[in-house]
Formats: sequence, structure tokens, C-alpha cells
Amino acid sequence: PNWVTHHFRVATDRASWATIGLSTGAWCAAMAAMLHPAQYSAAIVMGGYFRPEFGPLYQPFVPTGPLDHRYNLVHLARRNPPSLAMWLETSHADRVSYGSSAPFLKAARPPLAVHGVVLQHAGHRIGLWQQLLPSTLRWLGANVPGFH
Repeated sequence: PNWVTHHFRVATDRASWATIGLSTGAWCAAMAAMLHPAQYSAAIVMGGYFRPEFGPLYQPFVPTGPLDHRYNLVHLARRNPPSLAMWLETSHADRVSYGSSAPFLKAARPPLAVHGVVLQHAGHRIGLWQQLLPSTLRWLGANVPGFH
């Protein structure tokens, strides 16, 4: 945000800032918005996940330690939900996203407002997210004041 505001003429209030991402980028979009709600008012999460997922050869922190709790967005949504609007897409057929998106949707409560799109057989693919992009931007314009 600091770089963008320094180089472009943009509104600086949180109502004018949102994150968006696909797959791992959606994890980043959800994490940035949820951990920094003073900066971002919304997030668009397409096929993302809500808990850290590391491979067997890379464990940057203990799975049940303090950092795991900080970056476990399901835990955050349940215990201390931020004031944030989120558009979330997942699919029952998405092995990457659905396992943490379903618990996240169940855990979410105000002031976190989640618009969930749960598809049956869509999977985890760029073609799907390209088709959904126009509706995500319409949602952003309808629900976040800085994007009207």
C-alpha cells in the first residue's frame, strides 16, 4: 500500500482497498486482509485456503504453536473475526481449497461478512476463476463503498 500511494493517485481509506487472489494467491489475499483489517476492507478469495499448508520438507513453524494460531484463519474467524467483507469461492471437487474453506465458512461470524460460492464439481482451475471474475468485481462494487 505504501508504494502504491506513493506512486499513484489513490484513495487511502480502508474502504478503497481490497485484496484478490487465486489458489495460493487467494491464501495471501485472505491472510493480508484478515491480519490487516485497518488497511483492507475486503478480500476476494478464489480457490484459496485458510490454514497454513506446508510440504513434508518445509515446516517454517510448529503446527500447533503461536505462529500456527496467527496464520490459521479458521481459528481467527472463530475467535476474533475482523471487520471485513469477503467473497469466497470453493468447490467440493477442489482438493486444495475445500478442506479449509468449509470450516472457515462455518466459523465466520460478524463483523466478518462472507459471501460464499460453493460449487459441486468445479475443481481448482484458472478457467473457472476467469469466468467468475466479473461477478466478483460486481460484488465488490455493490458491497464495498470505495468501489461503488
